[in-house]
Amino acid sequence: MMNRFALQPISLRVLAPLLALLALLLLVSCGTKAENDAAPSAVDTTADAIVDATTDAAIDTTAEPTPAVSEMVCTVRTVGFDAPVSTYTATQKAYLADAAKKATDYADAKSEQSRPLPITLRWNVTFEAGEDRLRYFIVRIWTKDDKSDAREFIVGRSGRELQVQNLCIGQKYYWDVAAVGSDGIPVRSAASAFLTEDRSVRFLYVDSITNVRDLGGKATEDGGRVRQGLLFRGAELHKESTTVLISSEGLSALRLLGIKSELDLRTQTEAGSRKNSVIGKEVTYYFRTLSGSKDFTSSECSSTLKNVFKVLADEKNYPIYMHCMVGTDRTGLVCWLVNGLCGVSEDDLWRDYLLSNFATINDIRKPSKIQDNYVDKLAAAPGATYAKKVYNYLKDTVGIPASDLDAVIRIMKAEPGTTVENNTGAIPAGHKHTAEGAYTMVERPSGSYPGVLVRYCSGCGSFIPETIIETPAPSSGEN
Repeated sequence: MMNRFALQPISLRVLAPLLALLALLLLVSCGTKAENDAAPSAVDTTADAIVDATTDAAIDTTAEPTPAVSEMVCTVRTVGFDAPVSTYTATQKAYLADAAKKATDYADAKSEQSRPLPITLRWNVTFEAGEDRLRYFIVRIWTKDDKSDAREFIVGRSGRELQVQNLCIGQKYYWDVAAVGSDGIPVRSAASAFLTEDRSVRFLYVDSITNVRDLGGKATEDGGRVRQGLLFRGAELHKESTTVLISSEGLSALRLLGIKSELDLRTQTEAGSRKNSVIGKEVTYYFRTLSGSKDFTSSECSSTLKNVFKVLADEKNYPIYMHCMVGTDRTGLVCWLVNGLCGVSEDDLWRDYLLSNFATINDIRKPSKIQDNYVDKLAAAPGATYAKKVYNYLKDTVGIPASDLDAVIRIMKAEPGTTVENNTGAIPAGHKHTAEGAYTMVERPSGSYPGVLVRYCSGCGSFIPETIIETPAPSSGEN
């Protein structure tokens, strides 16, 4: 029989290690609980917890970075206008309020006064979050309800205004602004509107080119209106084949006007042998020398005028930029005839001719220069109105077909009682952008912000959204 006391030492030897292990487990359990009580919870969203977590992540290079703000929350508001917006200088206004033949009281043909003032569009932005995500603004301007003639302009992130040139006169425009973040999502303002002042003359700013105006904008004696945005007059764009006189900024202005044809009235010696327009490959170049313009009754003048009106009678050619050398005499003759056909008063025809004295044409133009040449001859032609006199003279004496004269009137004139549909420079339907070779800097990199570059279309002059790229922000210590 086994002695039960003899079994006790054996049991203790077996149990002792087990008891020690149990004690160790209890100690570890208590230490872990104490550590968990002292550490922040994984779902703790207090500011201190976030700071600690960020610090830990910055130290631990294997940790994923804390997500930054990924949404730009802001409100964009346009600054409105209280009255019609003027593009006229004080000198231009003074002359336009005076008698037509007093142009030389205000201009000397040597100082540049033929350019309009820009219109400045301004806006404000209020940020709730993500201001550092802002990259640029898109300003959109239009006149039609369906926005089919909308044009867009890009402004850097630091900008809060845009100067626009060459808007139609007496025209209501709508506009809005979109702030675009790094994710490309726009935050758009409400639309705003303004009306441009109307003093019957639309001056145009084309950099490096003088004497540029729109033939349109003038009232006709029967209550109609000459449409804007179709036929433009100005000085030469190149000379002797290879010398380009217009700057890249000037070319952009003509492209924004939607020019489709260049009508050059100069001689071969003046123009050279160039066969294409400097405005761009999409523009048709019509070289139609207007010879004999100093003798309006000459057969040479009649013959070349027929060629000019053949171009003007084709609606597919519009908008047209027409010029001679300084855009005054030969160009002035054609402008007088076109506006005269449409029914513009003789007083306004004089004003249009004499406005060239506001440009740098060097020699002052006075009424006597054209009075005997063609003004008196047109006035003596048969017809109950001045428009009829011009029509009959061109048809019967010059020999321009009636169909061509009728076409020019139909294209250029809004008849009384009809809505005046100006050409506001809409991008043609189906137009495909052709990017210029060089990028344009919209915003330079600064601080922690990247720069923004874009390319413009060599055809329509608009920026191409698909070409927008960012340049890296400068490294520490760089400007």
